Amino acid sequence: MFDDNDSLSVEAVNPDKPNGRDTSFARTPAQQLRDKVRGTAPTEEPEFVDLPEGLVVGKPKHQAQFRVHPDIHVDVWLHKSHTDRKYLVARAMRSKVQSLQLYTVFLARDNDTGKRFLWPIRADSDDGYTASARQGAIAAMETLVCLVRNQDAGKWDVMPAPHPLPQPDFGVRVPADKEEAEEIFWELALQAFGADGIIDSLNHPVVVRQQYRNLEAGQ
Repeated sequence: MFDDNDSLSVEAVNPDKPNGRDTSFARTPAQQLRDKVRGTAPTEEPEFVDLPEGLVVGKPKHQAQFRVHPDIHVDVWLHKSHTDRKYLVARAMRSKVQSLQLYTVFLARDNDTGKRFLWPIRADSDDGYTASARQGAIAAMETLVCLVRNQDAGKWDVMPAPHPLPQPDFGVRVPADKEEAEEIFWELALQAFGADGIIDSLNHPVVVRQQYRNLEAGQ
């Protein structure tokens, strides 16, 4: 997680750093997922729960107003498929998966529908659309924001409300500290990505397809 004074820049990212918690006790499914992705403890198979309605991995709709939770955001390595689907990648599988990219994943909420979503934004890219999306995410921690595509400038125009607004209901408990905020994130990630959205073995379809393409290419 970032400190309050951090600027959400790639220099502040260290997604592999253990959080220092005692993992010797019985871990929740969300903690199991966290440790599998972080590689900070022996892995167990997480118990996946039904996907809550509206909780998805996605991004704000064009010109739709949204908010971002000020505390719940984590840096993770994701694989993006040719269909733009994002997959969480377990630490043990990173050397086996092609096209890994570092993302900050934010908890966001559509103002019109009230639907929540996990919003991945590249953390290791400074192109116009990525940089302006991160600016929009930061602004949306304080007030309503919408993003308008500016094709000529190659970026999103960030359109915030003129003044700060109270934080809306994100459907999660209020975290007492950064440690609990990260725990909440992994609870949401477990649900939003789902079992097939986590690459944690050589048998995952993404890995199998990549290996097949490598064989066809003679690699």
